[in-house]
Amino acid sequence: MREIHNNHWAINGAIYIFQADEFGRSGKLYDENSAIHVMPNWRSLDIDYEDDVFIAMAIAKARDL
Repeated sequence: MREIHNNHWAINGAIYIFQADEFGRSGKLYDENSAIHVMPNWRSLDIDYEDDVFIAMAIAKARDL
């Protein structure tokens, strides 16, 4: 999850841990027992296009990653 506005969160698809059979039964990725892991925006990049890779590489270089 990443914060998009104060106290508003977006699912970023970075980490999912769940029981496959439960997901198959319910079709839900999360329920009342789920927890979130908040990630800073710079660690939650969508890479959809080749240019996005270059942006991610520039961020990694700037942060010495």
